[in-house]
Amino acid sequence: MNRGHAVSIGRAWLPPLVVCAAALLSASCSSTDVSLSAPSATRCQVTAAVAPGTLPASGGSATLTVSTTRDCAWDVASRAEWVTFTGTPRGQGEGEVAFRVSVNADPAVRQGTVVVNDAEVTVAQDGSPCRFSVTPAEANSPSTGGTLSFRVETGSTRCAWSATAEAAWLHADSAPHAGSGSTSVRVDSNSGAARNATMMVAGVSVSIEQDAVTPTTPVPAPMPGPGPTPSPAPSPTPTPTPSPAPSPTPGPSPSPTPQPPCTYTLSPSSAQVGAAGRTLDVSVATQAGCAWTVQQVDAWIDVSGMSTGTGSGSTRISVERNRNKADRTGTIRIAGQPFVVSQQGK
Repeated sequence: MNRGHAVSIGRAWLPPLVVCAAALLSASCSSTDVSLSAPSATRCQVTAAVAPGTLPASGGSATLTVSTTRDCAWDVASRAEWVTFTGTPRGQGEGEVAFRVSVNADPAVRQGTVVVNDAEVTVAQDGSPCRFSVTPAEANSPSTGGTLSFRVETGSTRCAWSATAEAAWLHADSAPHAGSGSTSVRVDSNSGAARNATMMVAGVSVSIEQDAVTPTTPVPAPMPGPGPTPSPAPSPTPTPTPSPAPSPTPGPSPSPTPQPPCTYTLSPSSAQVGAAGRTLDVSVATQAGCAWTVQQVDAWIDVSGMSTGTGSGSTRISVERNRNKADRTGTIRIAGQPFVVSQQGK
């Protein structure tokens, strides 16, 4: 057999090209399995970052930047209800997704989580400083004392506050509070001149005035009446003349009628005003000679008319615009009487 030119099969021989062709045909007729594999996990790793790193308490917009390979698909989702995506929450390869955060009214920093495929990213937001408003900012107590109440408004239930008073005649409710609420102070009776002091409510200074004790007017004692008139001596005439009848003894002089105390009546005695504010005319009814004044208590209720008067008269007050959403109640004192104004929020 010629080894350089033919292959021997049994007794027959075939050229080398024929043998190669037969081998190829045999290979093509046999079954072959072909498998395609997806990209490996290391090829589809995702990293993400938030810009800016810490968001302000007022809220706003931010961006989530996704870094990965070009053929890697991804989805994003928020696990915090205060984080909302405004851009398309899915993509492929490197990309960015816009989102917004709502206002954080609490004083503490808060954190939320967003997820990109299996990767978690933390979103941090600063807390808001606690702010308080107290009404009324000034209060007046009669000389007999009593209890005064104050309303505190704040934006978060986590904002803590309390009330304190240094004056010995004021006794504040020292219990701790959180969020919007009310507190009170007990005022002792006053046996002397008018007095004033300051107390702190939720860090806000509140002025308290107390009237002087009203002096008691003594009733004058009755004046003694004159004695009896002496009888004249008898005339020395022969015929006796009858003596004149003695003059009647006058009774005691009547006591002077004391001046009745001054009383005051306001019309109207209160008012309800819209958020835009308005001017109000208030009538004062009293006896002739009785003096009265108008005292401002809340800064948003001002005196635009007469601030003093004698006898019946009237004055005018102006209520400023309410720039807050919440309703508010204030007081102005007219002739010692509280005139209450309720105003709607804007």
